[in-house]
Amino acid sequence: MAKLSEPWSARQQRHLSYVSEFTTDIQHVAGKQNTVADCLSRTLTSTVHLGIDYARMAVDQDADPDIQAFRTATTGLQLVDVPFDDKGTTLLCDVSTGQPRPLAPKMWRRKAFDVIHGLSHPGRKPSRRLVTEKFVWHGMKKDIRDWVKTCIACQRTKSIDM
Repeated sequence: MAKLSEPWSARQQRHLSYVSEFTTDIQHVAGKQNTVADCLSRTLTSTVHLGIDYARMAVDQDADPDIQAFRTATTGLQLVDVPFDDKGTTLLCDVSTGQPRPLAPKMWRRKAFDVIHGLSHPGRKPSRRLVTEKFVWHGMKKDIRDWVKTCIACQRTKSIDM
């Protein structure tokens, strides 16, 4: 660290002496280039436990005719059977976003919405963003819009942009 104008204060000298014990090359690394600091400052949404029984969801995926139709249909989704436990159980997930999102059977869609939306009742757009980060199904945009419209807690506390 070069200082051109004033001499170092006693405190600055102590700090520089202490820092010099660790490294001789001090550089500023801006924003997104500093991946270590960036990683430490971000919370992982994948670590939030939603309380959903994925083993039961896997069984229901196998029984749902809509899910079976998706296995053979041509869609924009990258559907892959993802193992999630040591028993060899797999969930059909979309992996196009980089994080596996289970294809939710009909009977699981409202539960998935309620678990995520019920944490804070954030409104239509944030709810859609949060649910689509975790799950995928056909017509989810309309389903989420309709469910937010009928949410009593949202109606009481927020003006909903329908």
